[in-house]
Amino acid sequence: MNKKVHYIGLDVHKETIAVSIAPQDSTEVRRYGIIGGTLDAVDKLLKKLGGEGIELRVVYEAGPCGFVLCRHLRSKGLICVVVAPSLIPKKASDRVKTDRRDADQLARLYRAGELTVLQPILNGTSRADNHFLPKHDTKFLVPRCFRWNIDTSLPELTPMLKQNRRRRGE
Repeated sequence: MNKKVHYIGLDVHKETIAVSIAPQDSTEVRRYGIIGGTLDAVDKLLKKLGGEGIELRVVYEAGPCGFVLCRHLRSKGLICVVVAPSLIPKKASDRVKTDRRDADQLARLYRAGELTVLQPILNGTSRADNHFLPKHDTKFLVPRCFRWNIDTSLPELTPMLKQNRRRRGE
């Protein structure tokens, strides 16, 4: 049996989520509306949109809300991707930015396959969950996003790190 695929674009904020749907067999994008910003509200929405013979694929922009939503949806068995806002194709003349338009654009571009997907760190797969070093150890060596487990991840920096520790008397 062939499943219909619905591409769902979400514009996620702390309090609200704007939702748009782009069916695979259509050229239009439907605006579903705005829902609450909780995981329960998203579960309720997906239960309503999904059904027998419908596959849901969800996309949203990376932002301050993080990858919590992505992890939650993947744990439910759904396909969920996160895209970098800076890598979303935009027209030069498109200056009006609203939540609903962003959700429409995400759904449309995901259906067309024109988005660059980020790979979120899932539970148990990150070395960042292991041993953290204090910030002052690596402050000037590497960017903040890489300040974890420097002894094993970047062996070429280990001599400098040890030298800095010796200077501080550690």
